[in-house]
Amino acid sequence: MEIDTDHRAVVATVALKIKRTQKREHPAPRYNIAGFGIPRYKSALPEVSNWFSVLAEGVQHDWNTYRDEMNSAAMATLGTVQSTKKDWLTCETLDLIEQSVRQACR
Repeated sequence: MEIDTDHRAVVATVALKIKRTQKREHPAPRYNIAGFGIPRYKSALPEVSNWFSVLAEGVQHDWNTYRDEMNSAAMATLGTVQSTKKDWLTCETLDLIEQSVRQACR
């Protein structure tokens, strides 16, 4: 290779084993964070900050306590978002498919 550069060409062979991902048994809840600017939510923040005093023993215990307290505070204050599933194909797309099938059958 003749190229006017100070970089060297690199060639590599990579072998990948692709695995299927597994669904989680208990996925993390999705909290409703859309209303964070509402004063009602801002007034709940001191309640959450007082729970930091609960952390005391080991690192893992601290993390578990922190996680549980934050999740319970978020659930009580914010609530969760209901997931809305959208159709993959709109009505217009389905109509176009039907038209193309009809034209192909003629």
